[in-house]
Amino acid sequence: MMNDSTNQKEKRWAYLIFFLIGILSFPISIFFGAILASANILIFEGLFQLLFPLVICSILFAMLLYAFKKQSIRFASQVFVISLVTSILIFMGGSFGLGLLIPIGLFLPLFPLVFLLILSVIGLFVFKDRPFVNFTVKAFTISFFTLFLIVGGWFMLGAYEHEYGTAISIKKFDAPQGEYAEVTAEELKGYPALEKALSGEGCTKFNENSWYCKVNPDEWRRTSDFVNKKQCDRLGGTVIPFNLCRKYLFSLDERLENDLNKGIVSEELRDVFKSKGISLSEDAFIRESVDYAGERFWNVEPQNYPVWKEEGRLNVYDSSSLMDGIARLFKINEKYYEIGFMTP
Repeated sequence: MMNDSTNQKEKRWAYLIFFLIGILSFPISIFFGAILASANILIFEGLFQLLFPLVICSILFAMLLYAFKKQSIRFASQVFVISLVTSILIFMGGSFGLGLLIPIGLFLPLFPLVFLLILSVIGLFVFKDRPFVNFTVKAFTISFFTLFLIVGGWFMLGAYEHEYGTAISIKKFDAPQGEYAEVTAEELKGYPALEKALSGEGCTKFNENSWYCKVNPDEWRRTSDFVNKKQCDRLGGTVIPFNLCRKYLFSLDERLENDLNKGIVSEELRDVFKSKGISLSEDAFIRESVDYAGERFWNVEPQNYPVWKEEGRLNVYDSSSLMDGIARLFKINEKYYEIGFMTP
């Protein structure tokens, strides 16, 4: 139990130190995370980037609480494990529990704060007659509330930068660099963001023939849709969700649907592809999958020929016409450009 001589002033200083632990845990985790990554010991990605600060905060919290308790290493280890598990549960519960009920992605990182405060109030009430446990609950709340607030703010800043960090990149050429689509002067007038980007006015220059221009997210999306549709039209394809371009090749006989469902590349199926000038490999197989719009389809692998059932027809498409694999080359006002769309 904490020494009886500890007065209110000393407690306030202790709480201040726990507050500083919450502040320092985030930059310390970034520092050590970078060292571990550079040494190829541990590389934190995705969710682990957010959980690593909780590990650091738990270590510092256990060390400081050990200094107050002045007990064994076993005690410090128990404090570390309990604080780490509790903080991870709060984080996971806040992010994936309440977050599923309130669909506001930007504020999702702040939801753990709600869980932490609720648990803290319960803990303070339950342990009101046990001074050291009561002190521990307050200290834990101060440290991790501060850390969650910093992580939440960092998340929100990242979301803001991602939303408003959209840009159009331009490369200018004196001669065609391959097959290109054309944008007329009249069409260009309907897309002021693209018109501004092509001019290079107010843009960040890489060199005389390459630059990028930041644009409003709504204009960025609208311009991206337009550019991708123009490029897909040139390929004779159809734009599908996520700005992918699907180029129709031919249709299969409905009788072959049974083979597709069984995952069988039958001789009849091979013959149909061969008649269209496509030789399927010896190890070809069928994989059933779902597209970006949630539609079921089959894929003839490993050469990747997707087959969709549309209006009773089994339509085969050329997967090589995905937008990510296509240079967006354009002829605009008698000049040639490659147009790209950048996000942070």
